[in-house]
This record gives sequence, structure tokens and C-alpha cells, in this order.
Amino acid sequence: MISYRFGQFLIEKGLLTEADIAEALNIQQARQSLLGQIAIREQFMSVRQVMDVLRSQAGTDRQFGRVAVELGYLDEPDVEELLSLQARTRPQLADILIEQGKLSAESYLQVLDEFHAPLSVSGQPDVHDKITGTDN
Repeated sequence: MISYRFGQFLIEKGLLTEADIAEALNIQQARQSLLGQIAIREQFMSVRQVMDVLRSQAGTDRQFGRVAVELGYLDEPDVEELLSLQARTRPQLADILIEQGKLSAESYLQVLDEFHAPLSVSGQPDVHDKITGTDN
């Protein structure tokens, strides 16, 4: 099952274009802290260790966390915690859209209510159910 995403909802409502959402998602990704930065900031790893991981990772498609575990600098629970921190500190799509002037704070709150409203008219499950996978 595919999760119903807020950006797609904004496009379907005609409030934004695919290009608007793509640009905001690119900004979101660019502003996201890198795992190595978080590992240093949260004192999971030293700068030297992060540099070792980056050297080992260079020219490969291996993920930072996987390489750090292979080198013995982190264990799986550490990587999970760092990924959780990364997700919690990622800028929100709505904040970026508001900052860009693509969406006002007032219209965001209004459309957010619509996004979370049950889709009972169409016979489809509540959006929350779609997101959490509880539409059995």
C-alpha cells in the first residue's frame, strides 16, 4: 500500500504544482543534517571516526550507518537512534512552503484539517488509516 502524502494532497487540491513540491523537497533534503554531523554533535563518534567512515564510503553506494557499524564505530541501535534524531530535526515540508511564500500559515492550517479529515464521502479510509496502514 502506498502512503498518502501531504505534498500529493496539495497538488490534487490545486494549491501547488509538482514543481513547487519538488523544489520544497529538494530544499528539505539540502537542509537535513547528515548522519555524520549528528554523530559528532551527539558524541556518538569523533571527527576522525566520521572521516574514516567517509573515506571508506567514498566511491561506493554504502550508507554511512552501515559503514560505521562495519568499522566498529557504531552498533545498530546507535544507527537507529541517529536516524531517529535525523528525522526529528528535518525541516517540515509545510514550513519550507510557508517560508517560500507558496502557502500561507492560515491556508496550511485549513488544508491540514482537510488532509486529516475522514474520506467517508468516497468510501475510502481515513487518511490517518492510510498513513498508518490500519485500513483493514
